[in-house]
Amino acid sequence: MRPLVTTSAKQILNHDGNDASISKAWVERFIKGLPDDLKPPKTRSTKKKRLDASDQETLELWYERLRAVIANVSPENIYNFGDTIFQIGEGMKPRTYCEWITTIEFIAADGWVAGPLTVVQGHSYFEHWFSSEGTRGRALFMMSPSGRVGEQACMQMDRTKDRAPDGQPRLLLFRGQPQYLSFKFLDFCEQHKIIPFSFPPNIGHLMQPFDGNPFQDYKQYWKSQGFSPVIDDVDEEKTYFFQGLSTVRETSFKPDVITIAFADRGIVPFDPSKVGQPL
Repeated sequence: MRPLVTTSAKQILNHDGNDASISKAWVERFIKGLPDDLKPPKTRSTKKKRLDASDQETLELWYERLRAVIANVSPENIYNFGDTIFQIGEGMKPRTYCEWITTIEFIAADGWVAGPLTVVQGHSYFEHWFSSEGTRGRALFMMSPSGRVGEQACMQMDRTKDRAPDGQPRLLLFRGQPQYLSFKFLDFCEQHKIIPFSFPPNIGHLMQPFDGNPFQDYKQYWKSQGFSPVIDDVDEEKTYFFQGLSTVRETSFKPDVITIAFADRGIVPFDPSKVGQPL
C-alpha cells in the first residue's frame, strides 16, 4: 500500500505541473490515520481456493453493489481485463537468463476481445519477434525494464471507446492491484466515463471472468510448450513465444468462451449464486 499512497499523492500534487515530493513520514502518518477497514493487512494476502463463511458476506456485498451499477450498463459495455505473466527462460535446462513477458487482455460480456497488449522486459526489441502472421494485427506492444504492467498499460481501456457511442458508460471489472488504483488511472476513468469496479482481495480470482476455467489453457500456454527445455537463446525463445501466442489466443478467446466466462461468474446474466458455492 505504501508505494500506491506515495505514487498517488505525488500525482495529485504534481497534477498541474509541479515537482513536489512526498516524505516517508507523511506516508506513514497518512496510513496510520486511515480507518481500520482501509488499513493494509498485517499479513500478506493469499489467493483462496474456495470461499469460507467470512468471505460469504464480502461476496454478497460486492454483488449487491454490482447489481446497482450493472442495471444501467449493456453487456457490450461490461469489460474485464487481467494480466498473465510468462517467464522466458523457464525450463529443464539451467539458464543464464530469466525474463518476463506480461500480456494484458480485455474481454467484454458480449464475447468481444481486444487485441492483446504485451509488455516485454527490456529496452529494445527485434522486428522478427513479430514475424508470424497474425502476431501484429490489433496487438499493442511496449517495453518495460521489469516486464511487468504499469499504470500506463491500464489506460489501454481507451481502445474500447468506439464501442460506446453517444458517451455511454463503460464498466471495467478488474483485480484491485496497486498499479490499477493510482490517482492517474482513476482520473483517466472519470474523464472517459469508465466505471472502475475492483474485485475484493483474496477471493477476486474466484469472481473474475478472466481467471475462470475457460482461460486456463491460455494462462498455462508457455509452460505447456515443448520449446522451453530445448531453446537456450532468449531472442529465439521470444520469437517462438509470439508465434504460438497468436494461435492460443484464437482458441481461447472465442465469443462463446468469453460469454460463458462472464456467466460462470454470475455477472452476465446476473446470478450471484453461481459463485456462492465453493469452486
